[in-house]
Amino acid sequence: MSPARLSDIGAASCRSCGLLVGTLRAELSYSPGVVPAVHWTEAGRQCRCPSTRLPRPSALPAAVRVRLRDLGAAAAEAKPWEQLAARPPLHLLV
Repeated sequence: MSPARLSDIGAASCRSCGLLVGTLRAELSYSPGVVPAVHWTEAGRQCRCPSTRLPRPSALPAAVRVRLRDLGAAAAEAKPWEQLAARPPLHLLV
C-alpha cells in the first residue's frame, strides 16, 4: 500500500436542527492518477435527529468532486513531508 494522507473535504449539518452530522474525509495518495477514497466520519456528531442520514459519497454535489480533483492533483505533486494548502472545508446540509 502506498503512503497516503487524510484531508477534510467538508462538514454536513442537519437541515432540521442545524447541528453537525459528520465530516467528509478523503484519503489522498501520493501516486499520480490514484482516485482519492472518500468516507464520512461521525466522530463529532452532535445531531440526534433519527431521520438525518449522511448521503453516499457518490451522491455528493459537484463542488465535492471538484475539490477532490484539485486535492488529488496537489497530493500527487507533493512530497511526503509537505503540507497541502487546502481551501476551507465545504459546508453541506443533509
